[in-house]
Amino acid sequence: MSAAWLAPLRARWDQNSPREQMALRLALAVLLLAAVWAVALRPAWTALRSAQAQAPQVRAQYIEVLQGQAQAQALRAQATAPSGDPRALVRASIATLGPTARLVTLGDQLECTFQDADAAALAQWLTQIRLQARTGPVQAHISQSAGRWSGRVLLQLPAAP
Repeated sequence: MSAAWLAPLRARWDQNSPREQMALRLALAVLLLAAVWAVALRPAWTALRSAQAQAPQVRAQYIEVLQGQAQAQALRAQATAPSGDPRALVRASIATLGPTARLVTLGDQLECTFQDADAAALAQWLTQIRLQARTGPVQAHISQSAGRWSGRVLLQLPAAP
């Protein structure tokens, strides 16, 4: 049950010598291999090489996520109430920012102004007030000059229990 359009091709094939038929089979095999490479193997190979190149970056992101998860769990595990008077805890921690740091009480908010603070000290202070005094900035105006930080941070004190 061969199609009518195959008959002329079959006749032409039979007219070729065995050597020409072998050359045509070899050419067809090369074309078939090239097509398999282009369609199936090359995209997979490229994806594998790309994944191997991105593996260190993905591992680093995974470690960051795990660290964030551990920090979130540690914060959840801490008691919800502050371990003392939030104002006193913020006042005690203000020395971290240096001798120019000042604290002003504005009702249920505290305004901290500082000049020439070290970046690490500022980060440590913000973490310290968040964890110990359970307060955080609601407004901040901070500028950097020559690697030192100056500015004003407005803190919202936690509601009294």
